[in-house]
Amino acid sequence: WMRLKAAEWHGAIVDTSGDGQVGFLLRELQIRPLPAGIPFLVVDVGAHDGVWQSNSHPLLQAGWGGVLFEPHARTFQRLVWNLMAFPKARLVRAAVGLYGNRGDETAE
Repeated sequence: WMRLKAAEWHGAIVDTSGDGQVGFLLRELQIRPLPAGIPFLVVDVGAHDGVWQSNSHPLLQAGWGGVLFEPHARTFQRLVWNLMAFPKARLVRAAVGLYGNRGDETAE
């Protein structure tokens, strides 16, 4: 179904996740596939640059759709640049958190 290789780009999916989480997920999906008609979609909150230690990047390489959130302006610019080859990725410059919490107080 998919090849996972860490050091090769030649048609392979490169697992950029920090500890191989994506490789585990893809192996599980081979064993227990999703029911027909369910779309492959990743939601990444705090997507950073979309590549470094990214759990979503390998899934986008595999053809998944995605919604990726990154609030910081410069980092979001890198995200846009890095993922311009993935038209199924919807990039949103926004923070995600509790409603009404502006990040300057402790959420309970």
